[in-house]
Amino acid sequence: MIGGLVLFGSSISPFGRFELSAYPYERSPVFKELIMETCRRILERLGQVYACSPDPPDTLKPFIFSKGGPPSQVTQDTMDGEYNNDHDFTLSSRSNPVFPRKSRQAEAAHAFAGRSASNKSGVSLRSLRKESRKDLESESLQTLGSETSSKLPAGTRSMLFTDVLPYYTQLLRDLESAQDAISMLYYAFDYGEWSTRISTVLIARAQAGVHVRLMIDGFGLVLEEPRHSQKNFLLIQRLRAGGVTVDVFNPYGSRLTFINRLHVKLCAIDDHVAYVGGSNIADHYLTWDDTNLRLQGQSVGSFHDVYNEALNLSSSKSSSHKEPPKNMLDNAAIRLTIPNRKKEIRVALMKLIEDADRTIYIRTWYFFPDRQIMQALIRKARSGVDVHILLSHRTRVRPIDFMNRYLCRRIVKAGGKIYRYTEKYMHAKVAWNNKGDILLGSANIEYTEMNTNFECCLSLHDLGLMDQLQKRFLDDACGCLRPHAQAAERADKERPYKVRNRISGLRWLGQMGAILSRGVS
Repeated sequence: MIGGLVLFGSSISPFGRFELSAYPYERSPVFKELIMETCRRILERLGQVYACSPDPPDTLKPFIFSKGGPPSQVTQDTMDGEYNNDHDFTLSSRSNPVFPRKSRQAEAAHAFAGRSASNKSGVSLRSLRKESRKDLESESLQTLGSETSSKLPAGTRSMLFTDVLPYYTQLLRDLESAQDAISMLYYAFDYGEWSTRISTVLIARAQAGVHVRLMIDGFGLVLEEPRHSQKNFLLIQRLRAGGVTVDVFNPYGSRLTFINRLHVKLCAIDDHVAYVGGSNIADHYLTWDDTNLRLQGQSVGSFHDVYNEALNLSSSKSSSHKEPPKNMLDNAAIRLTIPNRKKEIRVALMKLIEDADRTIYIRTWYFFPDRQIMQALIRKARSGVDVHILLSHRTRVRPIDFMNRYLCRRIVKAGGKIYRYTEKYMHAKVAWNNKGDILLGSANIEYTEMNTNFECCLSLHDLGLMDQLQKRFLDDACGCLRPHAQAAERADKERPYKVRNRISGLRWLGQMGAILSRGVS
């Protein structure tokens, strides 16, 4: 018995299935999740197909994992979309969550379970998707109304990328056409096809007389993909030999420590093109869901100054200090988080939340806000504002995935809506309200990234861009896990210890997980 959990051994069923059972203690939901995740990883390593069917006898409540065919004890609730790990999630349109790196056989097993559920219940998954989509659209139509115009100044155009491949493709084209200056800041510039192609273009532009600068975080070089560490340093040597100025960011200063990392994802090309968003340069981002924005106009050259601001905080050679202007566009501004100096992103997010009178939408990779942001969201939800938060159900830092569930339950109990995205990794970092105020960039809704990382976001007012973000949100929300208020209340009643101790413990563990996340984008 470990941490209130008892693990049973394995057995071979008469039908050739391998079965692994875990009998958890009822008051240990977190350890229950850890056991299920461990079992999944064991079975995935064995290279076999698994399916989860947690509907055991009430006395023992085992979680049974079957491989090689449909599950032996799949219940109607399981196939209809109940997320039984915590017994507080419902799946709005798909029959089973699909996680990254799962084999086609596993997806086929989930599809089999979904077809069985639709046949038994008499309701097809297609009709469920339509109903879910209709409900979400009815909510959004009340928000959008007839407001579709954009307030960006004339001559400045924005292009939204919700997939990474088109973003990389357009970025490469713009780099090839650069004439004067290129400034790129990324947490990770990982060796692969796209980093090699971009490096080739950067070297060509540098040899043509363009001032090319690239800044990469020192942790990101090593920890984003540890197996590529040596190749990343060889790639840097190649760039420097080709005339590109490459600065490796390592925090420098009396008020900075090694945990203050460069988390910016930004590229400025000449004085008329700039990119800001959530994607680093690495091939594995092609399989993720992310949000990036391209701005084109005569007023976006101020992004070059962000490079100088970051360089002043690095142990690399410094440059003359230039303060980024507060208003680089008529209705937009660069917002920075500089450890122990500036918290402009957090201030902009709080203003966005407080100014909302009908709806608030948030997409984030990590969701572990500080107390004030959490209280503001709960207060808005209780006052009748529709609070919608879409987060990645699984990230590369599993402790945060477990610890944010209590915070999600608090949002749901207050009247908000939580969507846990299961299709793949969802790495976006964007928030907006019904008035068209948008905050988009590199900062997650998480305490350390709002306070101790170097972050850059764009704060703007654009109703046309809000419309695009809203439509994508509706498409993604249809297939998400959605915790409901009744289950949240039941989960809280099942835990006898004090809420205050639970909150402080979760915040401590969440911050520990956030520190671990320094090396995973």
